[in-house]
Amino acid sequence: MEKFSFWDKIKNIFAWLRSLFFNKELELSVVGLQNAGKSTFVNVLANSKFDEDTIPTIGFNFRTLRKGKVQFKLWDLGKIL
Repeated sequence: MEKFSFWDKIKNIFAWLRSLFFNKELELSVVGLQNAGKSTFVNVLANSKFDEDTIPTIGFNFRTLRKGKVQFKLWDLGKIL
């Protein structure tokens, strides 16, 4: 049988409490004025690099990505015709 020290038990309790209050999934809608950099922001989060030649968004773009232990669902809302 494996022994746990007092501190290991405390760490496990804090980890359990943290899991109750912090989501591991985040859904985010990015809205703003035209040419404000919404798509660029989403692309930098996803690719970790900046690209000057971003095409304007018509309608919306949806992207799912993971950073660390958090999964992001990003909605890039653009011009709707």
